[in-house]
Amino acid sequence: ICVDSIDVRGDMNLNGIANEIADAVLYTNYFVYGIGVFTNYQAQVAASDVNRDGLTLSVTDLVYQINIIRGDALPYDAVQGVDTASAYVYNDILKVYGIEMRAAYIVLNGNVSPLLLFDQMEINYNFDSENSVTRVLIYSFDGVIFSGGDLLDINGSTLQSIELATAEGKRVYNDTLWSDDISPLTNYPNPFNNETVISFQNPTAQNIQLEIYNVLGEKVYDIMNYYTTGQIDIRWSGTNNNGTTVASGISFYRIITSDDIKTNKMILLK
Repeated sequence: ICVDSIDVRGDMNLNGIANEIADAVLYTNYFVYGIGVFTNYQAQVAASDVNRDGLTLSVTDLVYQINIIRGDALPYDAVQGVDTASAYVYNDILKVYGIEMRAAYIVLNGNVSPLLLFDQMEINYNFDSENSVTRVLIYSFDGVIFSGGDLLDINGSTLQSIELATAEGKRVYNDTLWSDDISPLTNYPNPFNNETVISFQNPTAQNIQLEIYNVLGEKVYDIMNYYTTGQIDIRWSGTNNNGTTVASGISFYRIITSDDIKTNKMILLK
C-alpha cells in the first residue's frame, strides 16, 4: 500500500473523519489487544501513519494523534528526527532516562500484572495467551510528560521489547539492558551548556572513578568516590580539575570499577 495515497490519514475507525477521540481510543486498543481490534486491517494500517514518518502502527503515531486532538499539533505535518534514550530493567523496575516521554509500548514475557510507578499517566495491559506475552501501553490524553526515572514495576517478568515516543511524537532509539552491572551510562542534558548529570545504576557499594577525555585523548577531568548501590548522579560543569573551562565540542567519559568499564560521549556547547 502506498501510504501517500491515503486520503484520510489518522482515520483509524474508517468513518471518514480523521483524528477523533474515537480514533485514538481504537489506536490504544490495538497496542493492548492486538490486530484483532481492526475490521479492515490493510486500510487501518495504511491510515495509521499519523505523523508521516513512514512507520505504521507506531506508538509515536498515537502520541501525534493525541497531540492533534488536543490542538498541540497540525494534521499531516511529518515529524523528523530520532531521539535517543536509555531504558533498562534493574531489580524488576523499568527505568527510562534521556527523553521527555509521552508514551511507551512494552511487551513483557508471560502473564503479568505490571504496576505503573508514575501515576500521572494511564496504563492499559492485556495478556496475549497465544504468544504468552503481556502487552502494556503507557500514555496520557492530558499531555503529561514523563521526564525520567522509575516507570514500571514488571513484577518478576522479563522485558521482550519496548517502544518509546517523545512529547512531539518522535521515534526513540533506546539501548535496553537487563543486566545488574553498571548500566546504563548516560548524561542529561546532552548536548549541554553549563552543566550535565552523568547517571548510572551501581549494583554494589564500591569505589568508582569517573574520567573525562577530549577528542585528542587528553584527560581533562577525573574523580574517584565511594558510592552505595542504586542510582548514581554525578554533576559536571565542563571544567577540568583546576576549574578551567574545557573547550567546546565532543568529550568522552567513562566509569571505572574493579571489574567493569563503561564509556560514552557528550557534547559541550559554550
